[in-house]
Amino acid sequence: MRVFRCLLIIISCCFLFSQAEEKKNDQRHIKPQKTILVTEDSDEPSKQILGLFFQISELIEKLNTAGKPPEEDSQIRKDISELLKKAVAFESDEKIKKYFSSLSQDILKNDFKSSYSDWSVLENRTGNLIIQYHEDQKKMDYFVIKKHDAWTRKVTKYLSLIEKMKSNSTMKFVRSVTPVTLVRPFVIADLLATSGINRFALLHPPESIGRETSPAKVIIFRNLARQFFNQILEPVAARAFGGRVLKFVRFESYLSNLIMHKIAHFLGPFLVGTKSEDVILVNTKLGDLFYCIDEIKADTVALCNTEVSIKEKLISQKHEKRVYATYVAQLLEKVRMEPESGSRQPYLIQIHFLLKNEGIIFNVDTNNLFIDFDKLKENLKKLMTMVLKIQQNGNYMGAQQLIKEFAEVPEALKRIIKKMENLPVGINAGSIFQVK
Repeated sequence: MRVFRCLLIIISCCFLFSQAEEKKNDQRHIKPQKTILVTEDSDEPSKQILGLFFQISELIEKLNTAGKPPEEDSQIRKDISELLKKAVAFESDEKIKKYFSSLSQDILKNDFKSSYSDWSVLENRTGNLIIQYHEDQKKMDYFVIKKHDAWTRKVTKYLSLIEKMKSNSTMKFVRSVTPVTLVRPFVIADLLATSGINRFALLHPPESIGRETSPAKVIIFRNLARQFFNQILEPVAARAFGGRVLKFVRFESYLSNLIMHKIAHFLGPFLVGTKSEDVILVNTKLGDLFYCIDEIKADTVALCNTEVSIKEKLISQKHEKRVYATYVAQLLEKVRMEPESGSRQPYLIQIHFLLKNEGIIFNVDTNNLFIDFDKLKENLKKLMTMVLKIQQNGNYMGAQQLIKEFAEVPEALKRIIKKMENLPVGINAGSIFQVK
């Protein structure tokens, strides 16, 4: 009996120790996952192409290493070029064949313009390769990605509602964006490998490249966003909210908010409404304050269009609170490091506005934030109306006044930010790769 008890104690101690170590590791880092290059259901040509992509990505890493002799640099480019030519042989899509062929030549001469002109289709393929060259940095970024069909279809539905979203604002614009012609296509993809991990979204081709034959696409990396949510946004929410609010913070709502925010940038006025026939762009009139005001506009317009998404059955009514709670968590994450810096102003203004108008309530006893969802929705509509009017009228003084009044850190927010001091500020790059 004593032997049995001893064994039981030893097993229990080992279990508790392993659990403590596991928890400790989880707090310190999420362990990098091994990247599997292909999936079991991939066809053979796709497997071959994806394998070539990963060889190319390794070579680009070497190409970006400083201090190489010119002959080594030249050889690496030749090796990449040959791998791209091999990819042509396995590819069946003529458009993508053309892309690989042009890229195989352009890699040799550091000229990528022809490569960008007729591609970016991102159809149902196992993998896609995007290479971007940064002239100012003399380096290349590469992205190996896989389209996420379910979410891409959902974004297409969002985009089909864009006129309804536009009419859902609280005012009529004299001159507003025509979304049908100006909004870029959106693609949700999973990231398989990259040299630019700090981006949730990629505009491809870049703004600097001419696009006579195809529009740019906004590519949002779903699995990178998920790791950000798991490693950073969820812990931020856990420190800020009581249990009743915390349960509403969800990844699906975060990704939805991210997409709606980007769409909302295309809604609202783009020309200042004046009595004269002069054409004045809103960003020209607002100058250095445009970024701040337009970020607030994108957030508030996106959130205020939640009711449109619910009405059109893109979001369930019972999930409405998730959208708003996750949005507040996003704001907190953005202001927690440098709340008074210029780049954080749009988010600080929103939190301060919501706190002042009691859409968000600080409980001094629990040191947590709570959300009055009805008041929050009212606050958002009020703030949306303010910034849309500022843009419509090109009201620089009005923008200044809004920033002056709310771009400071209220005491309640200082106490919440203090609770987040030891949380991570960046995701573990090793954990973003898709594993099948």
